[in-house]
Amino acid sequence: MPKLCLIEARPGLNTSEKILQILQTHPQGITIKELSVQLNRPISMLQICLKSLIANQQVGTKLSENKMQLIYYPKGKIINETIENQNKRANYFKLKQMIIAVASLKGGVGKTTTAIHLATYFQEKQPTLLVDADRNRSALVWAKEEKLPFYVASQAGAAGLIRKYDHIITDMKARPELDDLRDLAEGSDLVIIPTTPNHLDLDATVKAVEILSPLDVNYKILLTKVDVRTKNGRLARRFLEEQKLPLFKTDIPLLVAFERASSRGVTVKDFSDYRSLQAWKKYEAIGKEIMS
Repeated sequence: MPKLCLIEARPGLNTSEKILQILQTHPQGITIKELSVQLNRPISMLQICLKSLIANQQVGTKLSENKMQLIYYPKGKIINETIENQNKRANYFKLKQMIIAVASLKGGVGKTTTAIHLATYFQEKQPTLLVDADRNRSALVWAKEEKLPFYVASQAGAAGLIRKYDHIITDMKARPELDDLRDLAEGSDLVIIPTTPNHLDLDATVKAVEILSPLDVNYKILLTKVDVRTKNGRLARRFLEEQKLPLFKTDIPLLVAFERASSRGVTVKDFSDYRSLQAWKKYEAIGKEIMS
């Protein structure tokens, strides 16, 4: 099994902090397009960060004289409000809204499958948007039959949609650049790292942990494609637990039902056979664990 070796944290402002820093130098407000240019970040990524900042009243929005939407830093941020009320508001939005990134340094680990089925679960609670940020556009291909219960958008196309949805799930590209992974992680409530029990996939997962650990982000590992007929899944779980890494209680089994679902543009929930229903219950359990 691979050994875990944590790297030292690198100091620096995260994207949300950079946004606040820029807004303080523009007291009249700034458009998100101008913000995108100054930060050299895509608008869709900034909107994920801004949604959280707006929810916590750290920034505000207003219309300019020519009806352009401006983002501004409010003077006397959160005036006349106790710390207790601020905490209540933060807990409220944490319960009501989830921004999740599904990321992996290696392909073939069920990343898109996980994003699709978690989006299905969260859509049952509140409107959910799945952002396909993968170069392969696997989620968009899955959704082309328009049979999924939620909306799938490309990273570029998600810019004007994010604010309309309560839950945002991003299917991140495999083998992302460090800056991309850092920015998305810092703007997310949770980063899910799917991995199979294969030793190569576990090695890639350890490397992802090495990147995320210094960033002080919330992440959790999900074991996928677990063949219950072998002991590989149990060995992988034991290894991850020995490394004291955050791990979902439920494993996702290796089932043909997932391939059948993707080929038909639906989820395993849409099939009535026993194995498909069991597969859906696994992702349903993951969703409940996230919301607990």
